[in-house]
Amino acid sequence: DLVELVFDLMKVTLENGEKIKLSGFGNFLVRDKRARIGRNPQTNAEIIIPARRVLSFTPSQVLKEALNKETGGA
Repeated sequence: DLVELVFDLMKVTLENGEKIKLSGFGNFLVRDKRARIGRNPQTNAEIIIPARRVLSFTPSQVLKEALNKETGGA
């Protein structure tokens, strides 16, 4: 129940356009992407890719270092 409560609070915070910082882990934020022209790869026809909001995660330096530290193996 506690984990679900935390995720619900994170969802509401992100929906409101606020940034979430988890110390030692990273930052979550919502970015607005504008509409753009793309191509259908099968027909090569131009299509409009609509504007949308996307979730972005940037890992902290602590997390990056933990993921890339040497294991000390042979």
